[in-house]
This record gives sequence, structure tokens and C-alpha cells, in this order.
Amino acid sequence: MHRVVYKPKLVPAMPFMSIKTDTYPFLVFGESSNVMPWSHGTIFSLRMKSTYLRITRRGLQYSMSELLPEMPSAIWKSARCLPRMDGLCGMTEQAGSMLWFPSTQVDIPDNFELIPRNEYLDQFPNGSACTSSSTARSLLMRDTRYEVSLCDLLDSNLDVVYMREYIYWRTDTTGVLTYVVVSFACVYLVSCVSENIVNSMQGERQTVFAEQRATVYGSLLLICYVLFYEDCASLLLTSEDRSLMWHLLFYVGVQTVVQHLYAATVAHGARISLLTACIALLTLRVHYSFDNPYTLVLSVLFGTRSMFKFVSAVVLPHSAPQIALVLLDNFAFCSLLENGLMATNTERLLGTQTQVLVVVMTFLLAVAILAYTSRHPVTG
Repeated sequence: MHRVVYKPKLVPAMPFMSIKTDTYPFLVFGESSNVMPWSHGTIFSLRMKSTYLRITRRGLQYSMSELLPEMPSAIWKSARCLPRMDGLCGMTEQAGSMLWFPSTQVDIPDNFELIPRNEYLDQFPNGSACTSSSTARSLLMRDTRYEVSLCDLLDSNLDVVYMREYIYWRTDTTGVLTYVVVSFACVYLVSCVSENIVNSMQGERQTVFAEQRATVYGSLLLICYVLFYEDCASLLLTSEDRSLMWHLLFYVGVQTVVQHLYAATVAHGARISLLTACIALLTLRVHYSFDNPYTLVLSVLFGTRSMFKFVSAVVLPHSAPQIALVLLDNFAFCSLLENGLMATNTERLLGTQTQVLVVVMTFLLAVAILAYTSRHPVTG
């Protein structure tokens, strides 16, 4: 019997815990070197505080946001799965007896024909999602229960959601090429944001920016491709994620049209928020949620620029169209605060504290930047 040595820790502040890929057959989260039991301690606290848990090869996501009423049956398979002391949950006999992510011992049957068939096992030709040869599972003679472990998660790239005594799963078929394209796009957009920040601080105005304008068009096409053609939008599970996605898409669309029509008069800084929103939307292709490690950083960056525009509109003369764009920026920022940052906390109080901290920080940064650039005002 595998002995579990566990030292309780506080619930992590971030909404995401990574999973180690070399701890077969168990799931080991974050910086821990030991298996965390599902029945007590840190992981149990997360289960109690969260409305759902989502487990992928990238890690464990937890949130207090409510899932959408219906999980698309064409995408997700599901079964009733009751909490267990020795694992995440156990499927009932009617659904095909199976234990998900054991925390004490993982067995492999000597004969798969003895295991009751179910929707999960029927997906895989050999009766198992696990294809690795070295998985540290124990062979058990005449075993009649299949146990889903780390090798199933990694080998078949499973996407698992557990909520209210039900388990949902699907196989993520995203190719390496998609990850490479999205990663390079995000890296390039970050470099564009950095360039625009530097030039804005220097008070420079850009009259010809064909390269970055093409970058915006290309990013918008890539976003539409991954969200709608690849149907990534249907994998967003909460109303907060859906709302923020549509708000940012609307913002990016309007700003792209404005900067296309008035390209000759757009300053460097006018594209910072637009590029940042594009990066936020592209993170959906990897995490399928704004409840990810990048949302806080992107919110601070977006909020600083939005606050800068707001303070500028208060102290400097602006036309009616410019005021409308300032309001659009702050609408998107408010959506990031409520639908993005609030969802990244397991308690409402912690979410409110994060929102207040970000608003105060971005306001102070905006005032400091405006004072620094007052000799070289930047519009937009």
C-alpha cells in the first residue's frame, strides 16, 4: 500500500495549480512533492469553496463561478460520480464502476473483459486512455474496476470537469501547430505592446504603422478562427467567461475599425489596450477560460491605459468621439474586473480586494504617466 505523507497548507490565492508530469500514477499539484488527498486538507478546501473543478494536463482550475446550465452533450460525456475518500469520485455501478484519480493506490486489471463497459472506456480501442508503458500502476488479479490516473490524463489529453456529483470529460484534440501559432502570436503581441509603451512614454507619434496594423488584422482573424471555426467558444463553461469574451470581441472590433479609418492620426499608446485585449482573447485557446494566471497581469496593463485615457479626458479637452472611445475602454476594463478578476478568487471578499487593489494601482500609475508625458501629450 502506498503511504501518503501530507502536510496541510493554506488554499492557494491563484485560481490555478499546475500538475507535475513525472509523478505516476498520482496527481501531484503545485509545489507539493506528495499526493494531496481529496478528502481533507488543501484540495478538500478547494472542493468546498469552488462550484466546480477542471483538470487538464496543464493543471487544476477551480472557481466559485456557476457553470452554464447545459454542458453540450455533443462535446462532453458525463456520468454520476459520488465523492470518495480514496479519490476524486467514484462512478456508480449503473454508469460503469470506475474511480477517478485515486490518491492512495492505482490498480490495473489483468483482464479488461471483467470491467463493466461505459462511455469512457468505449472511447478507447484497448479499453484504456493510458498508453504509456511505465505508469507505476499495480496489477490486480480479477479486478473489476478501472481507475483513471495521471497517465490517462496525459496520454489522451483529457479535459475533466467535476461538479455536484457529476463528472464530465472530453479528449482535447488540439494539435501542436495550434499551440505554436498561438504562442508566437502572443509573444509578438507582447513585443508590440512593449514597443508602444516605450514610444508613448517618449511622446512620439506614429503616422505610418503598416506592420502593427497588419498585426491587429491578423490577430483578429486568428481570434475569430480559434473561437468560432475551431469552436473554442463552446468550451467556455461559465457565464462570466462568455460575457467577457463578447465584451472584448466587441471592443477589439470597434477599435480595429476606428484605427483603420483614422490610421494617420493614431498615436502609439492608442494600440496598447487593443493589443492587450487580443492577448487576453488568445489565452482562451490554451486555458478555455479567463480564469488563468495571465488575467491579473493583463488587467493591470489594460486598466492602466484605460485610467490614463479617463484622467486625460478629465483634465484635457477631448472631442465627443474621443470621449466615446474613453467610455468604451472603461466599459471593457469594468468587464475585466467583474467577469475576469472576480472569477479568479474562491471568495467574494478576496475578489473585491483584488478589484480595489487593481483600480487603485492603475489609477496611480495613470496619474504618474500623465504627469510624465504632460510635455508630450498623446491622444487616443
